[in-house]
Amino acid sequence: KGILLFHDFTYPTNPIWAACWEFYFKLLRKFGTRKYPQWKNVFHELPELVRRTPWVNDLRFAMEESGLRQIETTYMIFNASAIITGTKA
Repeated sequence: KGILLFHDFTYPTNPIWAACWEFYFKLLRKFGTRKYPQWKNVFHELPELVRRTPWVNDLRFAMEESGLRQIETTYMIFNASAIITGTKA
């Protein structure tokens, strides 16, 4: 028996929070890259990946196909991230 837990970014569905999310990543690209140059690719490529990926639905499907049960999705921080859990007997 076990519990599987995933947590990652999601793109907010509310237009106001989506605008805040976009602004946050603009700040990271500008200032984060200066302080953490090794993270430059993340700051520049992650926003587009998060915007276009349906990872929540894909992961839920894969978890169901793998026999996990009690699959739950909890959106956090203005729907800017999600936690997905599932159990296996």
